[in-house]
Amino acid sequence: MSDTLHITQWCAPVLGWYGIFDAVLKGYTVFESDSWPLISDSAKDLIRKMLCSRPSDRLTAHEILCHPWICENGVAPDRALDPAVLSGLKQFSVMNKLKKMALRVIESLSEEEIVGLREMFREKDKVDKDTMLDRISQIEAMLTSTIRR
Repeated sequence: MSDTLHITQWCAPVLGWYGIFDAVLKGYTVFESDSWPLISDSAKDLIRKMLCSRPSDRLTAHEILCHPWICENGVAPDRALDPAVLSGLKQFSVMNKLKKMALRVIESLSEEEIVGLREMFREKDKVDKDTMLDRISQIEAMLTSTIRR
C-alpha cells in the first residue's frame, strides 16, 4: 500500500470498513473522488485535523465547533450538501442503527455463537466485493433470523 489512502466510494467494499479505519489511524488520507472537488478547502482542513492519527494532535470538540468551516462569523453556513455526501451520511446513520440492534442481539448470544459470528465476519471481510447495501441486507437477514430463535 502506498503512503496514502484515496478515500473514494469504492474503498469500503474493497478494503472493508476496518481497512479504512486502519488507514485513517495510520494517517493515510487523500481526498479524491467525485464528491471531494466540490468540498471547500476549509472543510478538508477540518477533516484532516479531526483525522490526525495522534490523539494529542486532534482537535478538541471546542476547537471543532470554533473552526471557520463550522462557524462563519459565529453562524453555521446554510448550504445544501452534495448528494454523494448526504448519501454517505444516511448510510452512516443506518450503520449506527444496525450496530445498536446487533449489540442487543449479541448480548443474548452464547460464547460459542459469538465466536462463530466473529469468524464469519473475518472471512466476509477477506473476500467481500459486494456493495455496502448488499452487506447491510445480509447482516440484517442474519440478525433477523437470530432474533427469531
